Amino acid sequence: MSRYVSEPISAWGEYVYVKRNLVELFERELARMKPERRTRSIFISSVTDPYQGAEAKYRLTRGVMTALARERYPDRLPC
Repeated sequence: MSRYVSEPISAWGEYVYVKRNLVELFERELARMKPERRTRSIFISSVTDPYQGAEAKYRLTRGVMTALARERYPDRLPC
């Protein structure tokens, strides 16, 4: 089994990798998305908690949701 992180398995839950350019990448992908694909759901944190302490500092989830609202993405956004 290959792993994508260098942390030991025993350290699970003790570290967070932050993709600091996430909002920029997401906005770029959203702009490229064809209108017919904008009917699909986008999962935010389907595996992990998007509201970890790092979110308070980096505000990545907030940035992605703001981009979706600005683009008027046709799916529901939680308030």
